[in-house]
Amino acid sequence: MCSLTCYIVTYNRSKYLKKQIDSVLNQTYINFRLIILDNASTDDTEKLVKSYNDKRIEYIKHEKNIGGLSNIGYAFSHCKADYLIVLHDDDCIENNMFEEQMQAFIKNPDCVMVSTNAYHIDEEDNIIRKVWNWDDDQFYRGVDYFDNYMEHGKVLLFPSIMYNNRFLKKNNIMIDENVGPCADVVFCMDIFRAGGEAIEIRKPLLYYRIHSEQDSWINWTDMHLDLYRYLRNAGRFAKDIDRIRMKKYRIWMGFQLSRCLELITKKNTLKNVKKLNYSFGDLIEINTTLIGVTNAALTGINFCRIPLQLLYYRIYKG
Repeated sequence: MCSLTCYIVTYNRSKYLKKQIDSVLNQTYINFRLIILDNASTDDTEKLVKSYNDKRIEYIKHEKNIGGLSNIGYAFSHCKADYLIVLHDDDCIENNMFEEQMQAFIKNPDCVMVSTNAYHIDEEDNIIRKVWNWDDDQFYRGVDYFDNYMEHGKVLLFPSIMYNNRFLKKNNIMIDENVGPCADVVFCMDIFRAGGEAIEIRKPLLYYRIHSEQDSWINWTDMHLDLYRYLRNAGRFAKDIDRIRMKKYRIWMGFQLSRCLELITKKNTLKNVKKLNYSFGDLIEINTTLIGVTNAALTGINFCRIPLQLLYYRIYKG
């Protein structure tokens, strides 16, 4: 039987962590180790974890906070199991998630990643919505993932992905911290570049929590700016970018710019607008169709009063 290691990366979220630990320990697939990577929490995380009497649990607490990406990278660099999954401390999973994923690997031996659909939940565990609406499992290979991300912003949900660790080790694929918080997107892109394939199970088996302390919510704008700069400068993606630059890439970059404009300028301050323009210097070089929009920022136009439909029109029409 193949071995599986499940990691939970955590920092000062004991109020959510118990629910995630319980959801893992209650899995119908039982052949796994659970390693909790505590990034030097100062709350009662350690006390909570040590209250469990389960031989499958291993607790590792770093002496100092090494950063969220480094904590995730620790899991991938130290894992020796055949398969691994890295979960967030503020989510939880269905009790048959591991079993469904392992079955998908058995049925599809060329598969390197198995992810699942998910529900968004709030701070009180209420379901907000299902993330993706499709009737069948989705299959990705080759440039499918890159194109879907650039055209639609479609991602494989990182805390739902189980990986074939043997493939990762063989191809020396690791989390690149230089990307920033969107390193998981590039990580998946690198797996596909190495010939990996993926399945996305249509069933929502992950409960992905949306809350005010969520890293991806707080840092949404900056993390995507870092991602786009990285993709532009990383030579290994040059052919992919050139291939779709004339249509898909322009549209998706434009969509992200308009969303960033909306988010950052909510305070209606010229200072923020000018800061935004400076931050998007690299994007202007890639997406010249948006120069008119960003130049307008210099004049102090209040983008909060411009309907997003108008921005989208400028983007799509060039």
